[in-house]
Amino acid sequence: MNDPLPLLLSTLPPNTGKRIGDSLWLHASAVAPGALAAVRKLFTTDHPVPLDDLVIRIDQRKHRIAHLHYAGFLTTAHPPLCCSALIDTVGETVTLRSFASRSNRPILHRKELLVAGTHEAYNEFAALTAEEERLGLLRDKRRIGWSGYWGDLLRDRGLEIKGHEIRELRTND
Repeated sequence: MNDPLPLLLSTLPPNTGKRIGDSLWLHASAVAPGALAAVRKLFTTDHPVPLDDLVIRIDQRKHRIAHLHYAGFLTTAHPPLCCSALIDTVGETVTLRSFASRSNRPILHRKELLVAGTHEAYNEFAALTAEEERLGLLRDKRRIGWSGYWGDLLRDRGLEIKGHEIRELRTND
């Protein structure tokens, strides 16, 4: 197997991606076409992930790349993780996981960090994050990434998200 990590890392635009621990997270749109093709070639499945829903997580230290399917990445404010494929580029192993049937699934926040600043949805993503920060919704970094906690937090605060806008919940008084 040819390790695509050097190609992938060498083609990234500056200041693109979201760092979490030792990992760099990127939306497929932020990856150069040649590097993206090399990564996608590693992940052969019966159900390929649409590029609009593909997030790539790179752990250079451990030589691992994850192919993450976040359904509705562009249209859903905090898309849920559907499935993942993790490849160890040294040991040449692939681990597949499905999250589709879980009630408390991982979700994404701060999507503007995953795309290039020139991406068509960058401003919309950034505006949502700014409003969530202003409202104090992103303080608990360990728990906001789970759909159950996030849903409870919004309900407790009397809020809902439609598209990429935060609104007050309507009450029928």
